[in-house]
Order: sequence, then C-alpha cells, then structure tokens
Amino acid sequence: MPGRRPAGFAALLVVCVAAWLLSNAGNAPLRAGDPVPTDELNESVRKLREAADLARCQVTSGPIALVPHPISKSLHPVDAVYYLDYRGARLLASVPNAVSTVSETANASERITSDFAERDLATDFQIPPGVEPTFHMTVARLGFANGGWAPLYVFESATNQVAAYRVKPQMEGTVNKTQIILLERKTLGKTALPSLR
Repeated sequence: MPGRRPAGFAALLVVCVAAWLLSNAGNAPLRAGDPVPTDELNESVRKLREAADLARCQVTSGPIALVPHPISKSLHPVDAVYYLDYRGARLLASVPNAVSTVSETANASERITSDFAERDLATDFQIPPGVEPTFHMTVARLGFANGGWAPLYVFESATNQVAAYRVKPQMEGTVNKTQIILLERKTLGKTALPSLR
C-alpha cells in the first residue's frame, strides 16, 4: 500500500542510523567503574532523537485530476506531492508542473515543482494546549467516477480524529498556485487509535 511505504522506509532509516551510531561508538569496551563519556553519549542521543523526528515526517503522492494529453486526448492523472511535517504540525502540498523558462542569458531551464501550499494541522484538528499530536497520512483513490482525484486522509491519534483534504491547482497567469482544501474532519468512534511512538 502506498501509505505504508514511507512509514516502513522511515523505520528502516531509524534502525540503520542506530546501527551506524553503535558501530561508530568507539572500539574501547566500557568497564564497570569507567567514567561515562558524556559528550559522546549526548551526541548519540541527539542523533537518535533527530532520526526519530525525521521518521515521523512523511511523504506521499496521489492523483488530483485527470487531464487530456494534448495530442492523443487520452486522460492522464496529475499527482500532488504531500509532505507531513510532524514537528511543525504542517501539511505541505505541491503539484509538479514542468515549465520551461529562458533566462536573460538565453539558457533554457526546466522547473518541475510549483510553490508549496501549507495547512496548519494544529488549527485544523483543534489540538488543545498541552497535547502532543501524532499525525499519519495516506491517499485513498476513488477511481475515475469523480474526475480521478484522490482525497488525502490525515489521522491524528492523540485526539482520535481524521481529516480529508483535496488539493487543487489554480493557475494565476503562468504561476501555479496550489490550494489545500479541508473537506471534512471527524472524530473516530470510541476506540482510540494506536500511537506509533
């Protein structure tokens, strides 16, 4: 499933970083009564915390529309790229759009990503003060019947909620301004979601 790949990759990354830290901890064995190398220990703990924070950030993509090919007229999906910033409680989205540009020096270049739109998840989920949120996301494809777009679902396990979002590109002249629209937010039953901390 596309939603599980980023979480699996993040877990693998944490294990690899931990193994690397342990392998580089030094060759001299510690003995009972030896002083603890606090600088090295603090650095190792800091690196593990950074790796854990990175593992909580997620990236995924999903279709937002079907567009006709300019020549064949057959429909092709256009995807959005989503980034869930765990620490900042932000959801970012961009719609890749290949745009060729010519600079003053007549060198052609191609720009692929549009500007990122942003949502404040703490506001969307109405996270109360003192609660540390835990976010997870996935895309659910609805098929061709709805124009080929797929909603993005963001789950928050501390308050047991889910929100559905839709991304819409909006052209302003030659600039693609992406919008993230909150479709709905609801509480999930009485059973709490498991936390992956």
